[in-house]
Amino acid sequence: MLDGLRSLIQSIMTMFKIARYYGTPQRMTTLFTKITNQMMRGCKESILSRGKIWDQDKGQLISSMKVCVQLCEAYKQTYLTERDAVRAEVPEKPFEMDERAVFLKFELFAKRLNKLIDMFTTIYQFSSLEQHT
Repeated sequence: MLDGLRSLIQSIMTMFKIARYYGTPQRMTTLFTKITNQMMRGCKESILSRGKIWDQDKGQLISSMKVCVQLCEAYKQTYLTERDAVRAEVPEKPFEMDERAVFLKFELFAKRLNKLIDMFTTIYQFSSLEQHT
C-alpha cells in the first residue's frame, strides 16, 4: 500500500483541480473518508489474516501492526505535502476539506495499534524470559 500512496493522492488532487463534481470540499472529504476507511479495513485484514491476535506469532504480529502505523503516518504526511503543492499551484481554487473527519479515525486506530504493539512486545519479552529459566 505504501508504494502507491503518493500516486493515489496525486490522482485525487488532479481530480479536484479538473472535475466539476469532485471540486467541492464536501465531496473531497467524502472521497478521502472512504479511502481512509478502506485503508483501515485492509490493515485489519492484514493483521487478522493469520488468525486471532492471541494465537499468532508475536514477532510477525508486531511487525504487521507497525506496518499499519507507518501507513497511517505516511498517508497523512503525503496528503499534507500534496495539499500544500495544490494550494501553491492553484491559488484561485484552494484545496480545503474536513481533515479531522478524514484522519481522526485512522489516527485513533494507529494509537490503539501502538498500545497493542507495546503490550505484545512486553508479552514477547516475558515469554522469551520464561523459556530461558
